[in-house]
Amino acid sequence: MEDGVYDQLSARLTQWQRCFVSEPRDVMMPPLNGAVMHPVAHTGVRKMADKNALSLWMRERSDLWVQPKVDGVAVTLVYRDGKLNKAISRGNGLKGEDWTQKVSLISAVPQTVSGPLANSTLQGEIFLQREGHIQQQMGGINARAKVAGLMMRQDDSDTLNSLGVFVWAWPDGPQLMSDRLKELATAGFTLTQTYTRAVKNADEVARVRNEWWKAELPFVTDGVVVRAAKEPESRHWLPGQAEWLVAWKYQPVAQVAEVKAIQFAVGKSGKISVVASLASVMLDDKKVQRVNIGSVRRWQEWDIAPGDQILVSLAGQGIPRIDDVVWRGAERTKPTPPENRFNSLTCYFASDVCQEQFISRLVSLAEPPRESWRLNSLRKR
Repeated sequence: MEDGVYDQLSARLTQWQRCFVSEPRDVMMPPLNGAVMHPVAHTGVRKMADKNALSLWMRERSDLWVQPKVDGVAVTLVYRDGKLNKAISRGNGLKGEDWTQKVSLISAVPQTVSGPLANSTLQGEIFLQREGHIQQQMGGINARAKVAGLMMRQDDSDTLNSLGVFVWAWPDGPQLMSDRLKELATAGFTLTQTYTRAVKNADEVARVRNEWWKAELPFVTDGVVVRAAKEPESRHWLPGQAEWLVAWKYQPVAQVAEVKAIQFAVGKSGKISVVASLASVMLDDKKVQRVNIGSVRRWQEWDIAPGDQILVSLAGQGIPRIDDVVWRGAERTKPTPPENRFNSLTCYFASDVCQEQFISRLVSLAEPPRESWRLNSLRKR
């Protein structure tokens, strides 16, 4: 499942839990799993809905920095006496799996460090190294699942060298972000310095976000993270309780939409097409309220009814399309399609029965012929 879809469904579940909660529950604390305790908990990051929400958050803070939200798997790196002592998967933020053996085989991860990093705990993202990855064109390529698969394989494959690491947190590190970045770069974590920029407002974040969305990067991303240089002491870090950083993800390429109605239309040739009316969703900068399903047979294959939730994206030229049925309602009533009694020779005259096909013919006649359109285009040139 794509991150964007997961986020939408997770937000909907949270809303339902608030509406139908029957007893108090701690929704912030995840269940315990994993065997190794993190020296410093992974807090996770709160997601901003839009630029306005980000602007409000930034207004109350200073010394802010933006980083790419690298799409991979989170890890803790523990250095003791200058050597990599332990690597722990994120797990539930408090405990994770011991990944030390695997991470020690990733050439991009420094095995020895010195200076302030000699006895440190770092948090970052293990990612799939890419050459010239353009997020706008190439999308997520299922990068997170690929990284997780490599880390869970039993054999110590050479393919681990296809992985890199982006350090995004140094708990209890130098107070100045510039000092942190310099020390990390000196130790071999160069990407952090390259892709961390100071920002003053949401407009600047938006420009960087758009730049990284279209630029060639060495990793897959799904947005940006804005963080304050000033952080609390690491002993206060807890899952789900980080107020010093937020994420602003890219607009999802697909949206989950509720089907409000199924409608049938007769075209000029007499073919019956099926259209789903949707609860309005935004895709890119386009407001989508309808999506063409296709023929009656195609609709029956999709098995879509009012109340179902479907995944919608934009195809070529910004035309909405159905990617999948996310779930079907428990109580479903599907409308009956009209009789298939129309063809290319019917409805050349207006009548109650022929209204739809006749209007479709008139609309078609009002459109300029394709060859005429091409000629006019050439004349304009």
